[in-house]
Amino acid sequence: MKNFVCTTCGVQYAASTEEPVNCMICNEERQYVNPQGQSWTTLDDLQASHTYQNEIIEEETGLYSMTTKPEFAIGQTTYLVKTESYNLLWDCITYFDETTIEKVKELGGLDAIALSHPHYYSTQVEWAERFDVPIYIHEDDKQWVMRPSKHIVFWSGESLQLSDELTVHRLGGHFKGGSVLHWSQGNEGKGILLTGDIIQVVADQE
Repeated sequence: MKNFVCTTCGVQYAASTEEPVNCMICNEERQYVNPQGQSWTTLDDLQASHTYQNEIIEEETGLYSMTTKPEFAIGQTTYLVKTESYNLLWDCITYFDETTIEKVKELGGLDAIALSHPHYYSTQVEWAERFDVPIYIHEDDKQWVMRPSKHIVFWSGESLQLSDELTVHRLGGHFKGGSVLHWSQGNEGKGILLTGDIIQVVADQE
């Protein structure tokens, strides 16, 4: 039994003996099916290829971005938010290895994982199992969870307070349960809003 990963969106599926017929995430209108056809891999195969590594950058005091090089799937970025009393992984990327795990441990490890929307679900269960932490997903997006887990907590309502400084707010839009993270004390107390792509800034014509 293997937990197959869609190579287009990077989402991992429940264990099966054969590759899924199609990817439910990619076959939905907010994503796309690779014009070359559906293909699958596994996290083990990605690690064994020795092709990828994760780049971790401190973007702001206590805020670390993490991206996979070369780019995998749709090029997602995850953020580690490090506060005095709570470390949160906001959104997930598919690839990680022992080097990544050690770097995260050096930063204090994780207390929880929270997701903005299904395009970031990736290998969230693998991350949660390695750090033995809960995964917070809004219940309105429950149908898009491709790999169930005891670590997943489906929250309801409009806001979820994770710590004194971190609050998740459901905004909907891109997905019904689409959420953003507000870090009240980030940016020297001015606050930081991590939005996934639930909120986007685009150029106008002027």
